[in-house]
Amino acid sequence: MSAVRLYVDEDACEHAVIKRLRARGIDLLTTLDSGRTATSDGP
Repeated sequence: MSAVRLYVDEDACEHAVIKRLRARGIDLLTTLDSGRTATSDGP
């Protein structure tokens, strides 16, 4: 079975949620981690 990987937009970056997901071994990347905060979602 493959692992679940998530990319979490800054609008959904509740710190407590991110911390708990990572504590459970969920592989995720946030816009803050990638340096892409305030970047448009559109084309």
